[in-house]
Amino acid sequence: MPAEIVKSLGIKAGDKLVMELIDGRIVALPKPENWVEYIATGLLKGTYGATPEVVDSYIRSLREGPERWEWRRKFEDHLRSDPEVLELARTLQACPFHQASVDELASRLPLDSTLQRKLRSDLREMLETMLQYGGVRKVRDDHGKEKYYLVDELAQLAVLQT
Repeated sequence: MPAEIVKSLGIKAGDKLVMELIDGRIVALPKPENWVEYIATGLLKGTYGATPEVVDSYIRSLREGPERWEWRRKFEDHLRSDPEVLELARTLQACPFHQASVDELASRLPLDSTLQRKLRSDLREMLETMLQYGGVRKVRDDHGKEKYYLVDELAQLAVLQT
């Protein structure tokens, strides 16, 4: 690597680099000791505005914009159009913290439910569809087990109230 590039990046002997191939070019950066601190203190600086006031204004415009609620409307329409999806969402809503694994959901469904007779793979497929609509998220618990959770603001929807 040319000396002027090494000097401009502040690289010293023994420093580690992070390298990535982007559009056919090798991009090299000094490897930070702490990635969270690196990203929080400089990588995105100025992206959303130069001052805290401008950043706050930008965030406020996003929160108040119609796009913010479009996904919610689509999810509500999805719930109203499919009784099985509505039943699954209500079951998820009744779980602690509105979250459960596929197995936990299956065990909570009423025995006379049409969903109870479905295979767990069918339940997972329904949850993945709900995930695409944005009303459900997927997380891993402390033991690495995959769980689905109903977005908190959606758990309060009137359509979910029995």
